[in-house]
Amino acid sequence: MNGLRKVLIMVMSSYSKYYQINSKYQLTNLLEMKKKAGNFFNVLFNSLLFAVIILSSCHKDGLKKENIASGTRILRFNVGQGFDEDTREQNRSFSGKSDIIYQKFSDGMEIEAIIEQDKEINSRINTIETVAIGTKVLAIIIDAYTNDIYSIHQLEVESDGKLSCEVPNSTVRIIFYSYNSSEMPTTNLEIGDHIDTTKENIEEYTKDVMRFETQNIEPEDTNLGKVIFKHLFSRVRVCMHYDEGVSSFKTTLENCPCATARVNIIKGNIYPNHTNVTIPIDSDEGIAQEVAYSSYKIIIPVEGTMPIQLNITDINGTSLTNKHIIFHGILLPGHSYTIHVYVKKDTGIIEGWGPGYYQWDAKALYEPGNIPSAGDNAFYNTGSSLASNSCIDCPSSQDGCRMIASGVYWDDNGPTWKGDDGNTYTSGLWVKKKSQWGNLELELSEPKVATDEQRNSGDYVFLPASGYIVDGKYEGFGEVGLYWTNTPDMSRYGALCLMFTSYSVSIRIAHRQGGYKSWYFPND
Repeated sequence: MNGLRKVLIMVMSSYSKYYQINSKYQLTNLLEMKKKAGNFFNVLFNSLLFAVIILSSCHKDGLKKENIASGTRILRFNVGQGFDEDTREQNRSFSGKSDIIYQKFSDGMEIEAIIEQDKEINSRINTIETVAIGTKVLAIIIDAYTNDIYSIHQLEVESDGKLSCEVPNSTVRIIFYSYNSSEMPTTNLEIGDHIDTTKENIEEYTKDVMRFETQNIEPEDTNLGKVIFKHLFSRVRVCMHYDEGVSSFKTTLENCPCATARVNIIKGNIYPNHTNVTIPIDSDEGIAQEVAYSSYKIIIPVEGTMPIQLNITDINGTSLTNKHIIFHGILLPGHSYTIHVYVKKDTGIIEGWGPGYYQWDAKALYEPGNIPSAGDNAFYNTGSSLASNSCIDCPSSQDGCRMIASGVYWDDNGPTWKGDDGNTYTSGLWVKKKSQWGNLELELSEPKVATDEQRNSGDYVFLPASGYIVDGKYEGFGEVGLYWTNTPDMSRYGALCLMFTSYSVSIRIAHRQGGYKSWYFPND
């Protein structure tokens, strides 16, 4: 405005000097010329004023952009990671109640497997995991008004588990992008790109791609909440269950349909590239336990049903061949899964044998140190009919006699079994499978010594010499086998059982209060 004032003063001064005259004639001309000059002055003034307004407006816009560029601040964010919980997908994915896949192989090994989602889809409680210190993060700053990329920063999760990011003193939002590792993500996005750009990243299945987008952050905002990364791919691990204990295992996911995917970082969308890949999923070597877990592996999910073939190639250092399970289902992006694999090796031990003892046909187990009394579920059945509870599937006394007549063999070096006392044993009795029985019946026989024929032919099953409970105490581990039949004696106190040692096998009457094993023969 000072400049404009000086211009106006100079114009008026020049007009005054030009028309300063003393004659009357000149005065008349002067009045006429001043009238014309006044009109000229008005036009000039209005033009100058309009120019000043335009210059002033341009100056203000330039100042606004200058403030965005030069005025910045540091924002700090807490960091975590979680998994999607889209209830709309509940009926489309593998859930915690998926069907169990069962496979029995020619060598007698049995495998059951199930894929379970690690977190219930419709749960309202988010399970937030930490993000490791040192994790590299790409921060894309977007101008909330123009929707253009203002800046791109390379960040790292700090020692206190937070991210620090420099942003301008204007309204912005931030897209955080990470591989959940110490590798810094790369991108071909550039400063000035609009959010509708079609530029994409090509990411491999080995990268745990995760993303988070903030709401608009205003200049006055101080409470920024938490950055909770969501995973764009799926992750899978294997949990191996093995009765003999698992110290290590090796598996592979065969022919997974995607090795890479195109990722739109701005939108958070993925587009799988269909190229098959085999993914190894192994556990670390450790102490043998009933279960062992692998680490998680990343899988790029596809739209629709995804067949998954899990090959089991090694357990405890022993190579396995042609052991696999095939699943059919849908893996959802951003979800976490565990494949539970239950392996049962055919040891030859009779089905239905396991921990625990019963009084004859009791409803509940006979616990040592706690002698059952009448009215307890662990007290024996006093009826005169065939068994209807724990002994309902046991062989009849007649079946027992046919079994004995078909041949019995004592073995001190049979399959390893664990007694209820916690110790392991190998002694017991080999008997023929039900399909191999003849029609002859014997109540008493002397067992022969077992050979590899009984151990390996597949025609026999093994009954551990697993002892019994009497007066609330364990007895006879490795020396005696006592197994109930489903047949009561004529009195309300007795029932028929199988009793064997290394020198005698018989069907005999026993008091129902004894704690013996239940057992059964499948129709093989």
